Amino acid sequence: MLAADPNPVEYLSWWSAIVGTLLGGLGTFSALVVLWWEWQRRREARPARQARPAAAAERATEAAASAPTVPARGRPKAQRVLVTVSVLLTIVSITLVAGLVQGLRLMRDTSYRQLVPVAGDLPARQSVDACDSGLCPVTHHWDLTGDTRHVEVSYAGLARRETQRGKAVLGVAAPGCGPSPQVLWQAVIDGEIAASGIAGPGNTGKVLDVTTGQTITMIVDRATTTPCTVDLRVSWIVFFAPDEAWRFMNGRDGLLEA
Repeated sequence: MLAADPNPVEYLSWWSAIVGTLLGGLGTFSALVVLWWEWQRRREARPARQARPAAAAERATEAAASAPTVPARGRPKAQRVLVTVSVLLTIVSITLVAGLVQGLRLMRDTSYRQLVPVAGDLPARQSVDACDSGLCPVTHHWDLTGDTRHVEVSYAGLARRETQRGKAVLGVAAPGCGPSPQVLWQAVIDGEIAASGIAGPGNTGKVLDVTTGQTITMIVDRATTTPCTVDLRVSWIVFFAPDEAWRFMNGRDGLLEA
């Protein structure tokens, strides 16, 4: 089986968790420093317990009478700054944790997965296509040489607890088959032909409406005796907004040419 492609929402959620944890740790450290500072200040402000409390009280009274009146300054400036930083870091960390929760919710409702062949004529080899989005589809290759003129392979649907509508993106190409189309293909879903076409040297793209849990069966037939290679890309995209699948694939992946 092929490994699932990375989910962008998953990346954002994990980064949100990491950054939120770091900032939350800084906020907690700042709060501990403030508490330690306040404890030190209160400790130093306690009256010294001397053996002669009367003399100590008399000296304190004389010192208070002779000292000029100074208004209370409250907490030191550095301590006030530290308290402000601690509060801000705590707010930011809470916001990032909320973002993590939202990301996990979207991960439950959003999926980008590469379908895996489960039955039929398994591909001779596979390769990962180059792309700029980081969600690069896997291409399966069949060599239609000699007596091999027919390929039929079934791709498993994305198993989920909840039924969702989504998009299946198909890409079929037949490089090395000559300038004219030589390969016929069909996509069968639940026993019905959902799409069909003629594959030439270039890529033929189709987008199908699908439901999670369905299985796509691809049937490829070589029309002539000319040996060639068939490249097949099948991706299943389930988004919480179906329109996002079309914009995502056309804008970022460049899978479709038709």
